Amino acid sequence: MKFELPKLPYEINALEPFISAETMEFHHGKHHQAYITNINNLVQGTKFENADLETIIKESEGSIFNNAAQVWNHTFFFSCLQPESVYNCRGAFADAINENFGSV
Repeated sequence: MKFELPKLPYEINALEPFISAETMEFHHGKHHQAYITNINNLVQGTKFENADLETIIKESEGSIFNNAAQVWNHTFFFSCLQPESVYNCRGAFADAINENFGSV
């Protein structure tokens, strides 16, 4: 199975001013891509060549495991982030956040 860099579910600059487009490009476009390139190269000719990412993580070790796990971690991390505009909390929850932290 050939792994590919997942497209971000938001624009590269959507997290500014908290995370800059430059930081996102480095960590998503270069860092995350490097793990994907590595895992694609490492699994060639092994029993993991056609395996999905979760199987590789569960059954491998060493550099194959490390790179597969980093692909999964980074994919999960970037999918958890959302632009600020979606954090429009209301009610008691919003009041508690604003009281304790100033804002979301």
